[in-house]
Formats: sequence, structure tokens, C-alpha cells
Amino acid sequence: DAARRARRSGLSWEDIRQTIETLTHEEP
Repeated sequence: DAARRARRSGLSWEDIRQTIETLTHEEP
């Protein structure tokens, strides 16, 4: 599962989610 794979590569799902939120809310 994706979260488990991300954890194995050293990223937590929270980190990924926060990154996505930052990117999607970024002002031009």
C-alpha cells in the first residue's frame, strides 16, 4: 500500500500530505 511504501522510503504519509497541500495552495 502506498503509505507503507512511502514509510519504507523514509517519508511519512503526513509529510506527503502536507507537501501536496502546500503545492495545491501555493499562490502564483
